Amino acid sequence: FNLLDNTDGAAAGIAMVTAAALAVWALGTGWVSIGILQLALAASCAGFLVHNWAPARIFMGDAGSLFLGFVISGSAVLVFAPARSAPDLPWSTRICGLLLLTFVAEVDTATVVLARRRAGRSITRGGTDHAAHRLRTLGLSVPQTAVLLSAGGSASCAVGLLVVAGGVPGGGTPAAP
Repeated sequence: FNLLDNTDGAAAGIAMVTAAALAVWALGTGWVSIGILQLALAASCAGFLVHNWAPARIFMGDAGSLFLGFVISGSAVLVFAPARSAPDLPWSTRICGLLLLTFVAEVDTATVVLARRRAGRSITRGGTDHAAHRLRTLGLSVPQTAVLLSAGGSASCAVGLLVVAGGVPGGGTPAAP
């Protein structure tokens, strides 16, 4: 999420939809404490987004984005672990759900790392090769970019929830023999 914090509203919007989707799965599988934590995180991101929307009056920074990434990823790993969350789900379905919930962040990170490696630049040095910057180059405004990235996060979260709930062929609980 630290890499997503480069455009007004992007990181908070994506974190909001990701936390909300994770809360749905956590509450549905009995992880009430994590579900409530994720609902609180989604609500706090929504409140923050009011002030972080373009033109932003407040910024998340490293402390906020790293905290969001840690809480979301740590909660997702716990919720998708076999001990409590639908123990009959195959590992492939768990991993697919986990990756789909954080898909926008993963794609942005992979794109940045690959682009910088290909150009011979350090992957730790800042640049304008993030998904948000690429969308701005295509002519989208800052608010349009944040909305599109959040919509992409919503779509991937919805698909992830469908996969782990068995709503997609090959996902969810295996059929009885």
